[in-house]
Amino acid sequence: MSESIRKHLDFLRSVYKALQEQRREARKTELHDAYRFNPFHFFTTNENGLSAVLAFLLDPKESHGQGDLLLNAFLKRMKLYSFLGYESVGVSLEKTIGSKRRHDIFIEGFIGSKSVWALSIENKLRDAADQPQQIQDYIEDLKSKSKDQYCLVYLPSLERIPSEHSISKENFGLVSTNGHLKVLDAGGLIGWLQEAPIIAPKIRQFVEYFIQFLKEDVMGETVDTNELVEHIVGDEKNLESALEVIAAEQQIRKYLWQRLCEQLGCKCRERYPCLVAAGWSIGSGSDFKPYSRYMWLGFYLKNDKDVVAGVGIEFSGTYYHSCCYGVWMKQAYLSDEVLSQKIEELRVSTNGSKSSSWPFYEWLSGDLKNWEPSTWLRIPSGRLADELFEKWQPLLDIFEEIRKRPVSQ
Repeated sequence: MSESIRKHLDFLRSVYKALQEQRREARKTELHDAYRFNPFHFFTTNENGLSAVLAFLLDPKESHGQGDLLLNAFLKRMKLYSFLGYESVGVSLEKTIGSKRRHDIFIEGFIGSKSVWALSIENKLRDAADQPQQIQDYIEDLKSKSKDQYCLVYLPSLERIPSEHSISKENFGLVSTNGHLKVLDAGGLIGWLQEAPIIAPKIRQFVEYFIQFLKEDVMGETVDTNELVEHIVGDEKNLESALEVIAAEQQIRKYLWQRLCEQLGCKCRERYPCLVAAGWSIGSGSDFKPYSRYMWLGFYLKNDKDVVAGVGIEFSGTYYHSCCYGVWMKQAYLSDEVLSQKIEELRVSTNGSKSSSWPFYEWLSGDLKNWEPSTWLRIPSGRLADELFEKWQPLLDIFEEIRKRPVSQ
């Protein structure tokens, strides 16, 4: 072992020791401050749920009792000063437009009965994919409602611009320059909430919980992370070692991901020989990058071109966030009535969800939904594979049962 590697390992041990000490100290005060508690963990916090919270805060007529303080602070944050001249506003969720599209949050300013400006917030905090022409369609709809005084706020978890298939690069540059499209990420959203002049203590506490939720569940920050940063940057040698370790982070995660894939593969091959004989195998998406969306891992059947059926997990967000498990099938499998019926019965009994290509899926919870260090730490021992395989089994049992049935059935 080289001296350089030994130095970095010593650094990691010191960080681990400091982190454990910090956690022990935090546990001592938890009886009084319950620092880990957040009521948002009991709320619906998909994009629709988060939109509902934002619409509540931005609506002057809502029960928060702060009138237009929050809305005005938001307009100032977005430098929409001309929008401040209004007498009343209307705030709505999922407002439909001419096509089948919907504005996540739609706000319209009025003087008397006349509409004087229109504002739409496109919520991408959970990293939903941009649809073809989606942003362009929203811009056109806003323009039809208010010729000059309109703006679309694009709200991703981390700063990024809309994809080019949603609005062309040329049009994006034009509407951005004219102030008709603005990007606000979760960090900017937190800035608005922190600066807003909230008077009522209850609402300030509610907003503080929301800020904590955005930092931890949307941006991936934790109290431990913040204190760890302070510990590292305060010492030049620690910082040097940290940067070296960070450079290896992706390789570490990739190695653990491959271990998880191998562990799940062993379990699937041992329990489902009929599926293995039919050509099922374990695998994952080839693109392993933290900023990639729709990373997946599963046990599946593949033809010459594509996966036709499978059971597995998928991250709809970046940085290993928003993980669900379920079954996906192409049309050839969906046409099997017995198979489809059994999966639908399981979906109904577990209150699961479905989409066009996922006849059953369910969001995971805790650190299985948004993967944290504690999640990755369960890979070497095989515990994470056990947890995921337990979720997969009822679905794979259905495929195995169907595979075993006599041809006459």
